Amino acid sequence: MITIQESFEYFMDALSRLDDEKLELSDLELSSEIFEELNVGSHSFMHEWTVDRLIEGNLIPKLLRERILKLRESISILMQSKNSIEAYRNDNEWTAIRNEGNAIMHAVKTLPNKG
Repeated sequence: MITIQESFEYFMDALSRLDDEKLELSDLELSSEIFEELNVGSHSFMHEWTVDRLIEGNLIPKLLRERILKLRESISILMQSKNSIEAYRNDNEWTAIRNEGNAIMHAVKTLPNKG
């Protein structure tokens, strides 16, 4: 079993895949970042069990729980319905997901980690 610190690092890594700077990558690189790495990371490391574990370990604030779980659900839906690089780069729903992922990442880095 991975440590709680490793879970946190993987969680943050999944969120970092939504960084707008990733849009500068080539289509092939971006495809790997999103449709492979983000897909796996969001499924595993934004899962309710992991999020609760990170909250209990005071690594992320409890007030972000529902936002993280909603983000995970939204990513999953778009992975199935709008799973092209063109959609990822230009679609309003993907833009909203990137914005929310970046906002959550910022909040995790700046908010006190007490639930």
